[in-house]
Amino acid sequence: MIFVYSLIADFADCIKESDIPDSDCIKNQLFYRSQLEKELRRFPSVGLYEGETKEDWDKFVQYLETVYNDIDGERREVIDKVKIELNKRKQYFDDLLSDIGLNSDSSIRRINNRLSNYICCPEYKQYIDLEANYQKALTLMNQYQLPDSDIRQKILVGLRKKYSEDVCQDKLKEVIDKNQKVVQNGKQQLDDLLLQLQANDKYQRYQLMLQELKAYREEWKKVDSNIGKENISRGKSFEDKCLKEGVDLILRQLKLKKRNVKVLTNLQWAECPGEIDIAIFDKYQTKVLCLAECKSRLFDLVSGYKQSGPDRSPEKQSIKLFQKNIPVPRDVPCYVLTCLPPNDYFLGIESKVKLDLNKYTLESDFADINFDEVYNTLRPKYEKQQSPIKWFEKYSETNLIVLN
Repeated sequence: MIFVYSLIADFADCIKESDIPDSDCIKNQLFYRSQLEKELRRFPSVGLYEGETKEDWDKFVQYLETVYNDIDGERREVIDKVKIELNKRKQYFDDLLSDIGLNSDSSIRRINNRLSNYICCPEYKQYIDLEANYQKALTLMNQYQLPDSDIRQKILVGLRKKYSEDVCQDKLKEVIDKNQKVVQNGKQQLDDLLLQLQANDKYQRYQLMLQELKAYREEWKKVDSNIGKENISRGKSFEDKCLKEGVDLILRQLKLKKRNVKVLTNLQWAECPGEIDIAIFDKYQTKVLCLAECKSRLFDLVSGYKQSGPDRSPEKQSIKLFQKNIPVPRDVPCYVLTCLPPNDYFLGIESKVKLDLNKYTLESDFADINFDEVYNTLRPKYEKQQSPIKWFEKYSETNLIVLN
């Protein structure tokens, strides 16, 4: 949705002094930046970025282990609560959890991660693979049944190049019947294998473990997922704040008058996928005066600048606006809007680095991860990129606006 920030007067006035009055936020930018810098420096270097070393990475891994072993808030409450419950039947759960290498003193976080990847026996692995193939065939069959489905129409397009319409319909029916047999055979194989599994001692213990831990795992997943929901909500409210306050600060910085510009949000690049949070145009919408990205997480400032700044992807050359594309000069001013953190950061790293690390930390126990291999995998991806603190040192005075 395009949000029109203000009505426009003459573009010639754009170079005149801004009509935005002074505010505490404007006066306190230097102080706000100093607060952000303190927060950035509170965390160790990741060791993956340009100018960082393997020694930095090893120190970061030590810090990461401390963080993952010290979960606070609701998650800590659930971890402690479940541990107490498991210890009420300590001998029973010690025996049951020994199948996955854990015991009643293990955290529900570790138990959940381990169970998510646990294969109790070779037959169960075979069952998982068969079920995946069965579900694909079932989905395909359901799509075939819909007269206007894309896959059905795609098959008909190919058939019509070779056959008459009557023959095409017969050929299509053959394809559908063949897939239906695959579904039926798949269902029979699953049923037969399930009977075998139900007589398997390891599978029976696995099912018992799932049943005994179901409520605890659901409780853990609920509080763990709430962290993400809170972040989404915080990000949305921050974007609203950027429109109400951040744009005024940009206009003042560029000496533009409110009445002489139009501000649009959530625009798309014309040449490739990608959204622009805020774009400031002249009144004719023929010239882009400034771009801005909103980043509520302090550690994602560099990502925001990379999205729309001068080092953005070469494909990003113009903005799609209604029925026309508006060119965006490579050197158009670009700001990143952020805010003073409402609370201390739990993990001081970029979101994209966190996502890459989650592929390992969410699938395995920390002690089981080979972090030398992780380093060798991730280092090539980040070795030519600036770290958040290096970006801050270079651009914070000229391209960063901090909201309170």
